[in-house]
Amino acid sequence: MLEKGLNKKQLAERMGVSPAYITKIFSGENISFKTVAKILSALEVDAGL
Repeated sequence: MLEKGLNKKQLAERMGVSPAYITKIFSGENISFKTVAKILSALEVDAGL
């Protein structure tokens, strides 16, 4: 996120979720692989799978 120059609000916008949901993710909430995939996509990161 930092490398892309994004803050939590911008990441939330790219993912189509609320900033509160991003805060929940960063708080250590268990997240699904689908959510991880959405984060990687929003950050334009290749998971290499």
